[in-house]
Amino acid sequence: MTETGAILEYISATFAPGLVAADPLHAARMRELMYYITTTMHVNHAHRMRGHRWAREDSSFEDMRSMVTQNMGAGCAFLEERITGPFFFGEQFTLAECWAYPVLRFLPGDGVNVGDYPKLAALQAAMEARPSVRAVLDLGMVR
Repeated sequence: MTETGAILEYISATFAPGLVAADPLHAARMRELMYYITTTMHVNHAHRMRGHRWAREDSSFEDMRSMVTQNMGAGCAFLEERITGPFFFGEQFTLAECWAYPVLRFLPGDGVNVGDYPKLAALQAAMEARPSVRAVLDLGMVR
């Protein structure tokens, strides 16, 4: 299995079913965020160093890189509007936070200050306060 969304859904179904809401609309809203992170933000981030996936000309690579900060900032603004705090859906922790967190860690390299997005910064802090995330960070398993 290679796609983050599929991996997270499998983990949830196997080990942590509470990470996907039972309500179909709420579950769909969670997936909406996850798909946005996958298809928009992760791709925008990849333009910084993997332009060869989309183009062949060096000038194209530079053009893609030049847009990363702006595009990632736009992605942060999109996510910021959807956080009801401290997580996307208030107090409920979902798979959307599990996928958003690694992308938030990309931001410094992409030239984006998460502090410019207070709700995202709070979400990142809430994630880093979780014992499971703390353990992975302490082991150096996340850059």
